[in-house]
Amino acid sequence: MSILGIVITCWLVLNAAVFVALLLRRPRPQLRSKLFRWIFQNEQRRRTRWRPHHELLARGNTGKPH
Repeated sequence: MSILGIVITCWLVLNAAVFVALLLRRPRPQLRSKLFRWIFQNEQRRRTRWRPHHELLARGNTGKPH
C-alpha cells in the first residue's frame, strides 16, 4: 500500500470517527451554559479594556501630537 493510500485511509477513518462521535453525543446543558458564560465574560472584558480609548476619541483626543 502506498503512502497516499495510507493517508486517505486514515483520513476516512478519522472522518468516520468524528461522524460517529457527533451522532452519539449526549446533550450537555451544563457545559453549554459554562461556555456561553465564558464567551460573554470575555466579550465584556474586551469591551471594558477598549472603552477608555473610545471615550478619548469621543472627546476629540486622538492621541496624536498636534
